[in-house]
Amino acid sequence: MALAAKQMGYEYICITDHVGNLVIANALDEKRIKKQRKEIDDINKKSDITIFQGAEVDIRAEGKFDVDNSLLKSLDIVLASLHTPLKNGKEKNTDRILRAMENPHVDIIAHLTNRLIEKRDGTDLDIEKIIDKAKETGTILEIDAQPARLDMNDVNTRAAIDAGCLISIDTDAHSTEQLNYMRIGIGTARRGWTKKSDVINTNGLQKMKKMLK
Repeated sequence: MALAAKQMGYEYICITDHVGNLVIANALDEKRIKKQRKEIDDINKKSDITIFQGAEVDIRAEGKFDVDNSLLKSLDIVLASLHTPLKNGKEKNTDRILRAMENPHVDIIAHLTNRLIEKRDGTDLDIEKIIDKAKETGTILEIDAQPARLDMNDVNTRAAIDAGCLISIDTDAHSTEQLNYMRIGIGTARRGWTKKSDVINTNGLQKMKKMLK
C-alpha cells in the first residue's frame, strides 16, 4: 500500500485497520497493533514515504470504545465510526457520536451515517448538532470515497464547510487498486464546494503532523 501511494506521488499514507472487538472486520487486538507498529517503524526508517499508524474504532453504546485510551494515545491517528446498532433512534445515535468527539484521542469521525448506497440507509442523525460539536472539539469529518458509501454526502459536506469544519478525504482502500477511489472522494468534496484549504490531507507531511491531535 505504501509503495503504491508513493507511485501516486504521496508523501504519506495512513493505515487505519479496525481495532477492538469488531469481529466482522477482523479487528486488531493490542498484540497485533504492537506488531504492526514495529513493522511500520522499520519501514519508515528506510523509506521516503511516511506511514502513519492509525486505527478505526467502533463507537459503542453511550459513545464508548472497546479499546483503552492508552492504546489510542499510542497511535498517530484515530478514526471513530458507527457500525452497530444503527436503529436506536436519532437522539441516541447522535449522542454516541457527540460523546466520541469528546475523547481527546479521536481525530476523525469516519463515514458519518454508515450508509451503503442502494443497500442500507444512513443512520438517522442530527447532522447540525454533530457539525457544531466537530467545530467545538476540532474533530475532522471524513468523506469516505468508497463508491458504495460516499459518506459524508455533498449536502452534509457543504454544511460542514459552511460551519468552518475541516474534512479529510479517505479512500477506505482495502487494496492498492482502491487507492484510485481518491478522485471519487474529491468529486464529492467539490460538489460540496470544498476548497483545498478545507481538506487536511492536501497538506504536506509536516503540517499534517501538526494538525493531528
